[in-house]
Amino acid sequence: MKSGRLTHISNELGILIGSGFSCDLLDEAASRLYILDVLHPDGYFCPWCRVELPKNSKAYQNFCSGQLVRCPACSKKFSGRTGTSLAKVKLSYREVMAFCLLYSLQVSIKEIASHLNLSLRSAYGYRDRFFKKENCL
Repeated sequence: MKSGRLTHISNELGILIGSGFSCDLLDEAASRLYILDVLHPDGYFCPWCRVELPKNSKAYQNFCSGQLVRCPACSKKFSGRTGTSLAKVKLSYREVMAFCLLYSLQVSIKEIASHLNLSLRSAYGYRDRFFKKENCL
């Protein structure tokens, strides 16, 4: 893709963002599955005992749908967010995608906070959590 085309797309996205961008434009299920794949590139494992969830199991389906899962080996409960940079984050997966998209387009933290109805302090905290080198999504 040529540089001029990227600039055009970037300008169009800038207009879109400025004219009422909402995270409602993003699909929750698609955002969740994408983020889970980014956070768990080697598969879906229990964060404590590292037992992999079998793909045809109910636990795997629950993990993919964002629910709590009980490990079949150690019986501890966890979700796709446990032990990741999204642990204890109150944003939906769609809102996390919107945050990351806006931040990667170099939208200011103040504007991101406004679009996602966050306090400025929360927005800066999420930026630090999501984009620090050791925690990066």
